[in-house]
Amino acid sequence: MMIMFAIQFAAQIVAVIIYINVEPGHYQDFGGLDNARSTYADTKKFSEGGVESNAIFVMVNNIYLASVLAFNISDPWRKEFYTNLPLMIVAVLTLVYNTLLTFLPDLDWSQFELTHIITMNLRLALFLGGMAFSLFMYINQKCIM
Repeated sequence: MMIMFAIQFAAQIVAVIIYINVEPGHYQDFGGLDNARSTYADTKKFSEGGVESNAIFVMVNNIYLASVLAFNISDPWRKEFYTNLPLMIVAVLTLVYNTLLTFLPDLDWSQFELTHIITMNLRLALFLGGMAFSLFMYINQKCIM
C-alpha cells in the first residue's frame, strides 16, 4: 500500500516538473508559491485552478484509474480486469473520457477548468507521463506484489 502511495506522490511531483520544463515562461508567470500566496492574499481562498493543480489533474487522472485496476489484479482477487465486465466497461469509458479531456479540454463537463494546460506539447508530455506511471503501477502489482 505504501509503495502505491509513493508512486502516486512521485507522479504528482513529476507532473509539476514536466510543466516547469515544457512551459517555463507560463509557470513563472502563473505558478509557484509566490503566485499562490498572492492569490490567497487577494481572494482569501486557495487557488483551485492553478498551474500545479491543472498539471496534476491531467497527469494523475489516469494513474488513479490504473490504481483501481492494479488493486483488482493483486491479492486477494488475482483476476484479469476483463473478467469483471462492469468494472471493465467503467474503466474503458473513464480512460476514453480522461484521454479526450486531456487533448480536448472543451469537453470538460466539470467545474474544474484546465486554463493553464496551454500547448499540445504540454498535454502530450503530461499524458505520456501519466500513462508511463500507470503502466509501471500495473506491472508492479501484476508481477511484483
